[in-house]
Amino acid sequence: MKMHNKMTLDEAWKNSISMWRWVASQKRKHPYSDVSRLKRVWLKKHGFDSIFCNCFFCEYDDNENTAGALCDFCPGVLVDKDFGCCYKGYNWWDAPIAFYNKIRSLNRKRLKNV
Repeated sequence: MKMHNKMTLDEAWKNSISMWRWVASQKRKHPYSDVSRLKRVWLKKHGFDSIFCNCFFCEYDDNENTAGALCDFCPGVLVDKDFGCCYKGYNWWDAPIAFYNKIRSLNRKRLKNV
């Protein structure tokens, strides 16, 4: 299994988008699928183990966050200070397709500013 001592910001974005692309695809095919289970299936299928909250953004934040509040270093928050994975409209659990679209748009914004 892939174990990350330190995940880079680019890895967090790449892996998160890949995982959520697949989760969104599965939800389109099977609307009643459990999102948490889909995330675990994707992680296992791709050889990842010990990812904090089964989320690459949380994993990155956990790697960077030594004394601050949870989410201070979330890759989404680094692009948009108002981003939150549980916000109404694109809550990862209730609206995984909208969440995938949201992180894709944030990634485009991030890449424009690089």
